[in-house]
Amino acid sequence: MAFLEEATLMDPRFKVKLSTDEVWERLEAAALREMLGDEDTVPVEAQEVEEDEEYEGEEVENKPRVSALEELLAEDDKELRRSLIQQEKTAPTILENIRNELSVYRGPVLPIPTSEDPAHWWWRKKETFPILSRLSSPYLCVQASSTPSERVFSTAGNTLSKERSRLLQEKVKMLIFLNKNC
Repeated sequence: MAFLEEATLMDPRFKVKLSTDEVWERLEAAALREMLGDEDTVPVEAQEVEEDEEYEGEEVENKPRVSALEELLAEDDKELRRSLIQQEKTAPTILENIRNELSVYRGPVLPIPTSEDPAHWWWRKKETFPILSRLSSPYLCVQASSTPSERVFSTAGNTLSKERSRLLQEKVKMLIFLNKNC
């Protein structure tokens, strides 16, 4: 039942039909799992790069050779590294990005007409919702009914009979494929 509720939320035609916070939280957790992959590890946060230590004694010989320009601009490079680290610290985390996308999708985005294809809608919105559009395909690819599979079983039942019991497996597969697609 949980998968069905999450799939309902991922379909922009029906997202307003189901709006319990619990389902939205499950969808947030699914998006987080999608972004982190199947691994149980959490990405390591950005750590400060330590200042270059002065070389003493024997280690002076192991110090890489630095050009005059690099030596002249060493302080600028350190300042650049510090500013990059600061930007990483202020950049939104994956969870914040997911929550931002969910809040925009949950709020002002209007539902689409039932005649419109939700997969196509997500394809058009992949720039606006990069995380959710990536998450949408597993939810939207599920068949809404069992009719296609029942047709295949019916075709197989019509193809195989007592009189045709000696057909090879490959031949049966080809006959079912031809009956289904022609």
